[in-house]
Amino acid sequence: RQHIRLILQNVGYPLTDFESRLELIEAISDIVEGHLLAYLSGVLHRDVSFGNVMLVRKGAVEFCGFIDDLDYSSPVDSSNGTVVTVTTPLSAGERKKFRELENELKERTGTVEFMAMELIDADPENDVPHQAHHDLESFFWLLVWVVLRHMNHDHKEGKGAFADIFGAITPKQVKKMKESLFYKKMFTVKDNAPLSYLLKRLRSMVFKAYVEDIAQTPVPLTYDAMLKAFDEVLWMEGWPEDDAAIPF
Repeated sequence: RQHIRLILQNVGYPLTDFESRLELIEAISDIVEGHLLAYLSGVLHRDVSFGNVMLVRKGAVEFCGFIDDLDYSSPVDSSNGTVVTVTTPLSAGERKKFRELENELKERTGTVEFMAMELIDADPENDVPHQAHHDLESFFWLLVWVVLRHMNHDHKEGKGAFADIFGAITPKQVKKMKESLFYKKMFTVKDNAPLSYLLKRLRSMVFKAYVEDIAQTPVPLTYDAMLKAFDEVLWMEGWPEDDAAIPF
């Protein structure tokens, strides 16, 4: 006969439980840094999404956020970005069944909302190498996702803005709706100049990663550039207090 006691303790909270927008941005910045540390150690996460990142309350530890769930991770040579396993998280079958008959938009927290545009409709027969810059783009979509759901903003669609960008049914529609964000005036967050600036800055960085013409060649996202953008706004004045997440 055995007597077993199991004691559980929360080590993190959903990003949407942020008590201030500053706390949210500090958490995402730390998560990006954690992603970098894993990459330098030879692991590429490959599935940045709302369900795989956590917020940590200040004072408990030295960091404010962390990334978990390595189910889709791959060994990587960080010196040249070569990934050993290069299949995308969506199999052909998963792509076919993607988003079938989901009743509640607000419950949609799957991976595809946050996936880099280049990977969304990638042909399974011709693998697109999943690289670090794809995961970095996912952090941008994660931030947009949280802002549209849990903050006051001036997007012209109002409360419908979330569905306007993340409410697609097929991978092709997801990509098209994401691309639309780059050809409209960028929405801002009410009474928060630093966060509004960060959204515009990151959007510009993602846009430059895809644009290619005579005068412009694509500039892939880098850890240095993204962490610099976060660090810049974290030192800005103008962060409100007591601006916790608004229920969706």
